[in-house]
Amino acid sequence: METTSSEIKSLDPSTPDYSNVVSQEIYKLLFGWLDPEWAMQVRSSLITDTPENHAKALTDAQAHLTNRPVFTPHNPVTELSENELVQAIKARPEFSYVQAEVQSQDPTGSCRIAMINLNDVLAFQPSVRIDDLQARIFQSPPSEEQLFTLCFPPNEPSDTVSIDVHDRGYTVTALDPNVRVVPWNQIPHDPPLALPLYKLQYPEASSPLPVQIFPFALLRMPNYLQVVHYEDRYILRNGYNRAVALLHQNIQNVPCVLIETQEEDLVGFKPGMLDPEIVLGDYPPRLSDFWQDAVTCLWQTNPRRRIYHITLEEIRVWR
Repeated sequence: METTSSEIKSLDPSTPDYSNVVSQEIYKLLFGWLDPEWAMQVRSSLITDTPENHAKALTDAQAHLTNRPVFTPHNPVTELSENELVQAIKARPEFSYVQAEVQSQDPTGSCRIAMINLNDVLAFQPSVRIDDLQARIFQSPPSEEQLFTLCFPPNEPSDTVSIDVHDRGYTVTALDPNVRVVPWNQIPHDPPLALPLYKLQYPEASSPLPVQIFPFALLRMPNYLQVVHYEDRYILRNGYNRAVALLHQNIQNVPCVLIETQEEDLVGFKPGMLDPEIVLGDYPPRLSDFWQDAVTCLWQTNPRRRIYHITLEEIRVWR
């Protein structure tokens, strides 16, 4: 949707905000698909207007959507030969992790490396960050190797994780959105991982003391560009900021991990994202819609982080 310079409070995230020392970030949101309360909240972060005008802006965006033709599926996939680049990605443990995850939730599912036309891929994540867009733009047309590096980055240790130890457990704080803390038994693996048994050896003891471990794992999830073919739709599962930046440069055909499944959980729908009914409906959002002013708006917000509290709690009950 249209915004004028007189309406914008500030688009420069470096503008000092003396009430909050944290630099804010700017996102593009799929405004036309949001519920009214959410839409009002995000639009008012940068545009000073009356509630009536905010509501009218949403109505106008929704009218733009319903004037479109009803969604017709297209096949955006181009198969890749088993070249050296593909073989190198498939040999990585990150690709095996995705394969195991798919198989654990859908034994009939599969994944492979393929080329995808981003213009025909749908979105369930409602926002992408744009204030750092320049850092993700190629200065010249990328080579095939550069595209593979962008779409399949190596899984390097994150330096944005802090772990605080306290009497009854741990607090893990992660700025990297790909870092997760998960129970050991939820790591996808075939066969399922058994709980580890640790043998604690004291110097004075003649034999070790067996200790059953109930661990949590700190994982950096594979940050690959992932597309799920579910029902008659191709939906981006991971890699939104990169995909939208690529479209901004008119780079449409890129490599991805293509997941074939009929298991909805593998798509990635979760709270804070657009509902499945929207993405599977008659007027679903496409990745290219992030660059359509008639159905988007800007949103200014504080940086987000994940905090995990892992705490032991004892409950005594009568037998």
